Amino acid sequence: MVDPIVTKPTKEIVSTNPGDFANFPEIQSTTVTNLVKQGILSLFPVQYMTFRNVYNREDLIVRDLTGSGKTLGFSLPIVEYLRKHKLFGTKCTQAIVLAPTRELAVQITRVLNDLKHHANEYNVLAVYGGVSLDDQTW
Repeated sequence: MVDPIVTKPTKEIVSTNPGDFANFPEIQSTTVTNLVKQGILSLFPVQYMTFRNVYNREDLIVRDLTGSGKTLGFSLPIVEYLRKHKLFGTKCTQAIVLAPTRELAVQITRVLNDLKHHANEYNVLAVYGGVSLDDQTW
């Protein structure tokens, strides 16, 4: 008779909902509070399935439907990683996000700004064609 192989999970699951914020100790409590105020009560599948890949700075290609939460899916782990490692306020560019359309660039800018704990925590700049550079950099 062969004994079954038993493996321990690498991360303890705190909640049975895989998107529950309790399963992501990397996300600061202030961030969770701010997300809940915005009506985001847990991570969507595309967000919880990719969070640790992005947070751990692994290369990743993600494809999902419009409105599935992809923008927050990459923005949240980037911002939380930079917070944890105290990389804000260093006067150095910490991330560059390329977007195929102006509308998506504006959406990404909005989501990144919504993740701030305070107005001066970090700067976000969207640069795109069809508009004067002066208007974009204030």
